[in-house]
Amino acid sequence: MSFSRLAPKLPCLGVLHDRSICAIIYAMTQYEPSDEEVDRLYPFFMSTLDPTEYKFAIKHVGGWEVWQAMLKIPRVKTKVDKWRRELDIKIRSEALARILEASQGETRDALSANKYLLEANFLGKEKVGRPSKEAIATEAKKIVARNEQIIEDHKRLFGESSSSL
Repeated sequence: MSFSRLAPKLPCLGVLHDRSICAIIYAMTQYEPSDEEVDRLYPFFMSTLDPTEYKFAIKHVGGWEVWQAMLKIPRVKTKVDKWRRELDIKIRSEALARILEASQGETRDALSANKYLLEANFLGKEKVGRPSKEAIATEAKKIVARNEQIIEDHKRLFGESSSSL
């Protein structure tokens, strides 16, 4: 499908000034887009730096409803999920760069920044050693809930009069 043929009847031209992007967005809501068409939105998604995606949807897609409709297309959702993970890492990386910059110096903020950098777990590795009291309590609650579910299932399947667990 030629996007130039769609350009005269595009509803999103009032919001967007780029006819080719607007044509792609309109086409995406009318049929399942190709990977190339979806990929053309990637630079706009990343440059917006908006983890909520609202600003991106309003500025580059023509509205939140249009963006939500596009995300219902499985191939679009798969790509956007990858973009979301990359955007998250990009935002974290830029924030870390600002913290590193703030850690240079002798101010109170520099001390706090350095303390954060020392205690941070950037790679998401689990800490070794004894689990915290909160982790133990959480796991105990899961076990109790699981046992209660098993007892309820047993009663439902075998009735109240069967031998107890």
